[in-house]
Amino acid sequence: MLFRWLLGGCMVAMILLSVGAGKLDDDQLRSEALQRFNEGNWNDAFQKWNELLSRDQLSDQAVEDLRSAAICLNQLGRNDEIDRLLYRLVDKHPAHWKLILEAARQLSALPSYGMVSDQEFQRPSHRQRGGVWRQVADQDRALALLWLDRALPAAEKSASSDELAEFYLQLAHSLLRDRHGKHGWRLQSLTDLSKKPDYLDLEAPEYWPERNAPVVNGNPPVFYDVPASWKEAKSDGERLRWAIAQTIELSPQFREQTNILWAQWLQSQFSVDTLAQERWFLQKVSTTEVQAGILAIHTLSDDETLARIASGIHRFELPKEHNPIRILEDVFRGSMSESAANAGKMLADAYLNRRQYEKAAAILRESIDRFGPGPGDFRVNALHDIIQPRGAFDPGDSQPAGQGAKLSMVFRNAKSADFVAKQIDLEAFIQDVKNFYKKSERGQQEEFLADKYMTYPPPIEPLEQLFTDLKVERYAKVEAAKWTLPLEPRPGHWDRRIEVSTPLQKAGLYLVTCERHWISPDCMPSWMRERVNRCRVSTSSSSVFAWIIAAIACDWRRKASPRKAIPKVRSF
Repeated sequence: MLFRWLLGGCMVAMILLSVGAGKLDDDQLRSEALQRFNEGNWNDAFQKWNELLSRDQLSDQAVEDLRSAAICLNQLGRNDEIDRLLYRLVDKHPAHWKLILEAARQLSALPSYGMVSDQEFQRPSHRQRGGVWRQVADQDRALALLWLDRALPAAEKSASSDELAEFYLQLAHSLLRDRHGKHGWRLQSLTDLSKKPDYLDLEAPEYWPERNAPVVNGNPPVFYDVPASWKEAKSDGERLRWAIAQTIELSPQFREQTNILWAQWLQSQFSVDTLAQERWFLQKVSTTEVQAGILAIHTLSDDETLARIASGIHRFELPKEHNPIRILEDVFRGSMSESAANAGKMLADAYLNRRQYEKAAAILRESIDRFGPGPGDFRVNALHDIIQPRGAFDPGDSQPAGQGAKLSMVFRNAKSADFVAKQIDLEAFIQDVKNFYKKSERGQQEEFLADKYMTYPPPIEPLEQLFTDLKVERYAKVEAAKWTLPLEPRPGHWDRRIEVSTPLQKAGLYLVTCERHWISPDCMPSWMRERVNRCRVSTSSSSVFAWIIAAIACDWRRKASPRKAIPKVRSF
């Protein structure tokens, strides 16, 4: 009897020692794999992590092992092997929900295309074979959902509240893959999770049409309800609502992140951003524009929207759970987290797109008080763009010299503008170009104007290339005119467009600057003979933005054809 007890004790001790040795071997193997990884020895590191993932029993550390192994294969250009690794792990460990969750993430990160050859699908790799290229984003989405669906019971049984919320959040991300914007209508269908998707189906659609948010019998848009359970959902839209609702209910840690995800999708469907493609939305706004009616987006309340849906452009109210502005407000004012700061930025952008500039400014002021100016003072800069004077000149048609050049300018919040016009010395510029090419002929090649970024002189046409990078103040020395223009800004930080008459009459090339330093740098110039043109440039000595007004006087002679005028060109 004593012998049996001693034998049993020895066996137990041997088992414990072997388990301890196995754990020690795994830790040592991970340490060696990490060392090879840090050295950039991707293949050796993968072999060691693959050995760890080949165990019959895997711990929670297998999640990090899988992530590291996938990075190594990606660095080696062997994306096709990541597929096989994921399939093997999911099939071998169906109850390891954490591993399956990571597998779904890795699948979503893979290239969503590949080649079908010899009845096998292979993602792009350095060992690519010939075959038929296919887009497989839909197949990857369906497979990730299938894996998560099968792991859901195990997760609900053993996961903590935060872990289960993270699982549901990944479900939401997988459901929303390629379902934003004009592909959101596809959430009306119910993805089949009873079988694996077919990657070899060459007749499966690769691209889907773009459509606006679907409607019910031509009236209100489709709003998805929250089903009683995952299995009772009648569409992927209802599955999405269920996953989002479960995440918000289970974990405060993921609540804000989930609400922002939901608000982003709602904005892609029902916000005024959907009107950006419409011609009226891109046209200039005159000072006499009617500020009422269905297209007056600045008159919208926070509970309604103006959007383009499947039945056309409509103004309608949004339920609170489908209202991105209300959702973002709750996140913004709910805490002091990074998600709250991001929600504030999104909220300010939403009001800017609605042309409700005073509301946007109020949100930015509150964000600055609570979260500071932000990296690079971006919140302060965004606020200044709304409340401080800003202006820009519009690109326009050519104008003849001798009649006084006229500029079209748009501005806001400014009560006056001081302009200075300087004449450009074209002869000096042309002489510099001559000297450059003369030195080049003698083998004395050097940078133009001793500027290492200008190997050759800029071309004379078009004008924006001539004066975008050139040190224009080198040639703008003679002041030709100076004048002050009183301005009357519109209320609510709205833009006003006016015509600016200049005292410039003589043909020539001029640099016109606004001394108040609030003119924008964008331009669309051109070079015309005996015409007045304009081009905005940025001077190199300060942040002053300027316009170039060009009027080049040329002698013309006609050849046999009276329709074509040829300018005289002096040779170097």
